[in-house]
Order: sequence, then C-alpha cells, then structure tokens
Amino acid sequence: MTKTRTKKEPAHEPAHDAADEATYDAALVERIERALAERLDKTGYRHSLGTATMAQSLGTIYGVDAADCFVAGLLHDWDRCRTHKQLIKSAKKHGIKVTKVMRARPRLLHAHTGAAEVALAFPELEPQIIQAVKNHTVGSVPMSDLDKVVYIADMIEPGREFRKIQDFRERIGVDSLDDIFLRCYRQSLRHLIENDKVIHPNTFKVWNWLQLAMRDAAARDA
Repeated sequence: MTKTRTKKEPAHEPAHDAADEATYDAALVERIERALAERLDKTGYRHSLGTATMAQSLGTIYGVDAADCFVAGLLHDWDRCRTHKQLIKSAKKHGIKVTKVMRARPRLLHAHTGAAEVALAFPELEPQIIQAVKNHTVGSVPMSDLDKVVYIADMIEPGREFRKIQDFRERIGVDSLDDIFLRCYRQSLRHLIENDKVIHPNTFKVWNWLQLAMRDAAARDA
C-alpha cells in the first residue's frame, strides 16, 4: 500500500479524525470508506470506524505501523453483514474448508471470507493487512503484532460495552501488547464457555501457544 502524508479530507469525517496524524493513502481510505458504507449496516459501519480508531491508537503506542493498523481495523468486518448462506457460498468459492464447527457457527467464516474478498477488492493492500483481517476472530499461531492490535481493537473500541471493559482500556500503555492480547483472548474464551458456544479448534491452539509463550518468558526472566 502506498503511504503518503496528506491532509486531504476523506469521505467520512470520523475516519479522518482517527487517521489524521497517520501516514496513509487518503484516496485508498476514501474508497474503503465508501465501500464499507454501502456494504455494512449503520452499526457495522460505526464499529469498523471505531475499530480503526482504536487500532491506530494502539499502533502508535506499541510501535506497530499506524497506517496498517488503521486500514486493517477499517476492513476487519468486511463480510460481517453477509448471511450465513452467503458466507458458506463465499467460503466454497475461495476454497475455504467449511468444517462441522463452521457450519454450527457460520459467522466465524466472515474473517476468512472477508480477507479473501478484501484482497480482490483492494489488490494494492499489503499481505499483513489481509492477514490481520483473516486473524481477527479466531486468531492463528503465531499472531503478528498487527494481528494482535486488530483483535484487541475489535474487542475494546469505543462503541463496545461489556462488564469491566473500562479495565481493559485502562491497561493500554501500561501493560505490554502481549499481556493485553492475552487478557482479551481469555475474555473471549470465557464468553464462549459461559454461553455454551461451539469453539473452533484453532482457539485452543492459540490459547496453548499464548500460555507456553508466557511460561517461556517467565523461565527466561527467572
């Protein structure tokens, strides 16, 4: 993605406010905003702007490319408003395996199908942005810092509300990016278990990876 510093006013003021100090391709952001406004409902669109805002802030604090964070946050829910039938059809189109778990929870597919569709719609995007879109729901082993930023931003953006969410927000800039990601991932896993949700196998892989990495870090520091 070409990144140039600009003060050009984009199509939607909220996104401009978030990315005003970032280095990004303003014309590309305008195209993305317009496409999202047509593709998502109002709630989904506001959530995408909020996630982009939060991701850009996290990137600035934790030394992750702010432009990549903003654009990946903006695009992360590209397929979020597709129906279950549309998601399964798109998965088959892109060669994405639709497992029994995915059929039980088709909404999980939106990260993978969204990444595939975004890559087609915006071929100029760099691979790490597509990857962050793909990994924002279940995650993967390993997770890049950009992946973690988008995952966290999706959970704690200003429009989100859940019990003790402010505790998560207040740790930004205090705890490490890895610690905040671990805390967010734990919250997601707890929510799935408490609500008797079917859990994707990769969720357990990511959790175990996080726990082993934490133990390795503790051993090095001992």
